[in-house]
Amino acid sequence: MTVASIGLLFVANCTKGQSPTFNRYNFPEGTEFNEVENTVYFTVPEGYTVIGVTESEAFVNGGRDGSVRCVCKDGGGGCDPATALGKWSCNMVSCNLCKKRPSVKIADNYVEVLDMVVFEIDKVELTDDFSHLEGKVMLPGVFHSHPIVEKELKFVEENLIEFSNQEDRKIVFMNIGDYIVALDIPADTDNTSPYIGNGPGRKDYKCKCNVSGRCPKDSKLIATWCDSENCVDCTLSGIINDPKNGNTKSLTIEDDVIVLH
Repeated sequence: MTVASIGLLFVANCTKGQSPTFNRYNFPEGTEFNEVENTVYFTVPEGYTVIGVTESEAFVNGGRDGSVRCVCKDGGGGCDPATALGKWSCNMVSCNLCKKRPSVKIADNYVEVLDMVVFEIDKVELTDDFSHLEGKVMLPGVFHSHPIVEKELKFVEENLIEFSNQEDRKIVFMNIGDYIVALDIPADTDNTSPYIGNGPGRKDYKCKCNVSGRCPKDSKLIATWCDSENCVDCTLSGIINDPKNGNTKSLTIEDDVIVLH
């Protein structure tokens, strides 16, 4: 069974006391980094590609190069690139509002984009164990419309078996491009993959805006995600079940990364 995706579209801001991480860019092992003043230039290994999206939701398909610039929008400075334990962030010192500005390299130019992902080319795998979710990054919502993802969504939707009870549903997960994606499917379609119940009256899958604003559930074809376009701190959470052994865990998103408790 081939599946598709869930994702969160977070605004790349942080409030005072928070340093925005680069987690959502999902840099693979072997990525080369070069820090120049307030910008981190990077080259991902072969087999990966950098894709950006503009404010008008136009996709910018690059190669293996891009950059992330740290910009202080309030406070005059103190928003600089930093790395610890192999993880990059924009480290806030004296800045009250820090933003990260991703760019995709096209020919010899770096084109600034609203958001960015690093896709592993041709990777499409069903997640059939909790370990396939822990520590992975959710696909940002806007990238559900990218042709790579949309192709998988259409394939799954067209090949789902029809069931009489369409109201009893669940969320299952798969890996597309090394990002975790989720499908809202009839409950009887798949009896081996970890899932979150999503039928009538069920509240196992929740989208919550932790500050002022809203991050409602959104969907495209059979994919579903929390749309945080109007929320700077949106959390997806749910109770995930393993049908193979009956175990359950709590799934949350922390700094764009899946955490299972």
